[in-house]
Amino acid sequence: MFLTLFLTFLLGVIIGFLAILTGGAGLLSVPGLMLLGLPPHVAIATNKAGAVVIMIVGGWSFSKVHDVQWRVAIPTTIIATISSFFGARVLLDIPPEYLERLVGAILLILLVVMITFRAQGLERVENLPSWKKWLGYLLFIPVGFWGGFFGGGYALFAAYIFIFLFGLTFLDSCFLKLINGLGIAISSVLVFAAAGIIDWPSVAAIGCGNAIGSYICPRIAVSIGNKWIRVAFIFMVAASAIKFLFF
Repeated sequence: MFLTLFLTFLLGVIIGFLAILTGGAGLLSVPGLMLLGLPPHVAIATNKAGAVVIMIVGGWSFSKVHDVQWRVAIPTTIIATISSFFGARVLLDIPPEYLERLVGAILLILLVVMITFRAQGLERVENLPSWKKWLGYLLFIPVGFWGGFFGGGYALFAAYIFIFLFGLTFLDSCFLKLINGLGIAISSVLVFAAAGIIDWPSVAAIGCGNAIGSYICPRIAVSIGNKWIRVAFIFMVAASAIKFLFF
């Protein structure tokens, strides 16, 4: 039991770091929790509960070193939180495997887009047409749903929206994903806790690890800058697409 919880803690440290730097950490944490003995639905629910710590600690740490785009954070978080509630409800009845290949195919297309538009996300873009922002808000409905349903890859989609439709940078998206993610995590955890599918000892272990990883990452992210975050982001998108499509 102790060894399992210790390994869960180490997993949490890695997840806490990756969740902020690139997103897509759920693609590692959920399979990791399953390898440590949790059933799929319990692993997803437990990972979501642990993610609350990432969002709170990481958000606080990031706010100390980077300015916050609240004008985008507040409306997108409200939309994502509401839609994530329904996604979490669906998880109780439908295995996420049915949608994973579709998500993998979409990520593969978005990977090509990110590689093609090399300058996107390195500097903020002002005076964007209003239709882009409205499209961004609209897309947070399915993104929030996916965040509540499974979560793996949610932050990658959110980052694309922030960068391509709101004209923000990779560093901006790192923080905004935390604000959105907190709303999604709390909404989902309420549903999962009511259903009794959260393993709380594992939440304590992975949450402690998440706190360490998410506290360290913002300072490293700011020091390396948007260019290297972009490289790490592209790598994570590629790995996520391969995982969803072939494994």
